[in-house]
Amino acid sequence: MLRRLRNVLPLKVLMSLYHTLIASYINYGCSIWASNFQSNYRRVQVQQNKAIRILGNYDRGSANTVSIYKKFDILDVGKIRDMQIGILVYQCLDNLGPDIFNDFFSLGISYHDSDTRNSNNLVHEFRNTSRSAHFIRYMGPSVWNPLPQQVKESESRPQLKRRLKAHLPNN
Repeated sequence: MLRRLRNVLPLKVLMSLYHTLIASYINYGCSIWASNFQSNYRRVQVQQNKAIRILGNYDRGSANTVSIYKKFDILDVGKIRDMQIGILVYQCLDNLGPDIFNDFFSLGISYHDSDTRNSNNLVHEFRNTSRSAHFIRYMGPSVWNPLPQQVKESESRPQLKRRLKAHLPNN
């Protein structure tokens, strides 16, 4: 549908259609369904790449999708997943989410009293299969620990979202 409309509608309207018809489906529960092997969510990524190329009026293979994502200030599926996981971790650490998630992640300082360089990082749960590396409980520390301290110390959820969005494309 976007392909047929790209020569008729202005870019602003096309972007609105993209966010309504495509991005809303990608965003819904992305931290759950995209926390899986890359091959499993690759199909969604390919469809998103096609839509982004259509928005920019680029032919297949003519432009690098990374530059198109930056041009339109849109995150790809992997970055959306990381952003949603970062928000979930933030809510869990500040007890802002459902009560069941309050103890979902734990800081290294809760395991020992020593002030080590990793004491303020989240502890990775033990995993014995490669499949469990894609669980939220394991992905949370993988996404949260490398974040700069400024992002982790955000005072509100909107501020965290802005800082995460600014930081994620640079990874």
